[in-house]
Amino acid sequence: TENPDAIKPLFEKTALELREHSLRGWLQYDALDVGIRDGGALPRTSPASDELGTEYAAEKWRASLTFKRVERARKLAPGEEATPGYNTVALYLERHWKRGDHQIEVWLKGDNLGDELAYNHLSFLKDTAPLPGRQISTGLNWKF
Repeated sequence: TENPDAIKPLFEKTALELREHSLRGWLQYDALDVGIRDGGALPRTSPASDELGTEYAAEKWRASLTFKRVERARKLAPGEEATPGYNTVALYLERHWKRGDHQIEVWLKGDNLGDELAYNHLSFLKDTAPLPGRQISTGLNWKF
């Protein structure tokens, strides 16, 4: 069953579905509006973020491209410093093969492709440990 408390995309549209192929796009906006009774802000409140993405899937291929914007932290508790906003771009490519009882999957993944300096406002280490820079990885999964 579906979790009724799960965060859902603001907009999600399956644009094309033909037999074994599908193309999907989404736009998601997340914002948290919380505070304490006297009107102050809670510490480490998550800043607003937007995500725009697309995904293509076929019998042997899957690919996705995602752009995410995290806003500058605006709701600050006393003594808390703001963290700047940032943008990230992610790309994922995957190819499957099946040979007899063997299933092979090869993937390529790129995160923060713009190599933007970013800080997680929710982290206790936000002032000393930025989020990872550009990452490119590849992998092989072989089931036999």
